[in-house]
Amino acid sequence: MTTVHPSQDAVVVMEDQALPKPIIDEKKDDVEIRLSTDTSGPTSPGEKDIRLGDLKTAADGITVLVPQPSDDSHDPLNWSWLKKHTVFLALLPGCLGSDWIITYGITLFVPQAMEWHMTPPAVANSISGAVFMQGPGGLLAVSLCQRYGRMPVLFWSQVISLVATIGATCATGYAGFTAARTIQGFAAAPPQVIGLSIIHDMFFLHERARKINIWACAFLIGPYLGPFISAFLVEKLDWQDVFAVLCGFYAFSVIAIVLFFDETLYDRDNPKTRAGGVGGRIKLLLGITGWRESAGRPSIWTVMYHQLAIVCKPYILLPTFGFTMVSSSICIHVDVLKTNNNHSS
Repeated sequence: MTTVHPSQDAVVVMEDQALPKPIIDEKKDDVEIRLSTDTSGPTSPGEKDIRLGDLKTAADGITVLVPQPSDDSHDPLNWSWLKKHTVFLALLPGCLGSDWIITYGITLFVPQAMEWHMTPPAVANSISGAVFMQGPGGLLAVSLCQRYGRMPVLFWSQVISLVATIGATCATGYAGFTAARTIQGFAAAPPQVIGLSIIHDMFFLHERARKINIWACAFLIGPYLGPFISAFLVEKLDWQDVFAVLCGFYAFSVIAIVLFFDETLYDRDNPKTRAGGVGGRIKLLLGITGWRESAGRPSIWTVMYHQLAIVCKPYILLPTFGFTMVSSSICIHVDVLKTNNNHSS
């Protein structure tokens, strides 16, 4: 048990990692913390005496920082306000494009159908693979970023999305276009699932709510903003040129990551010294540094197992199953109506 003695007026925000090195009961996953006005110190060998005066606080001198940062300047929690927000802003274009990249093309079905001598509903099937592959792409990204770091996962996500978008722009037929779109869905998913980890790495508990709202807003407005923009563009441009604009957006995202993003995964128990300069940054981007530092981190399979364990919880599994059944019923009903209309016509 941990006893905290309020030796000064303070606002304490409690979390399982609020206090440095708390004593954890081996039979429990949580930490039991007792606030006491007793100033006589620990009363039993199982208690650890931590005074509020020993805890680091925010600039106001009142708010206790949760989690407690290390003394290392390379700890993302110790980064300057400017660096934290620059890294955060570099993340947002990828979040915005996660669903944008899929819905962006739905206004182009008619000109594509005319070029490929197909019906618009048939061309609409080109996004089915992209929608499906967002699930596996997101799950894999979580495992990779826990093992090798956030930076290489985000970087390669945007690079592959850019290459796939170029492929979709240059596609001359439905098959090639659909293949490129499927890769887009898989590669564009990571920013909207690893963003929360990046925010958790850099910001203290009392700072996270606003950043989470901004991050969530970015990927939630994406699917609506995409077709809104492409609908205006398709009135003046060919569908290939409309997709070329999307290439420019992903090129901007890649450049933002290369110039402004930094690795936020940091082991406070075993900090490692990283090479600086251009060479060190290139190694961070490519994942070479993450590969070398991966020893001791959870394996990809371990993280996937934890994800599966969470999904199997009744409060997650039942709503998901219900939503899937309702959505499937609606889709089947719509398909039946379309089939009957086609037969009647």
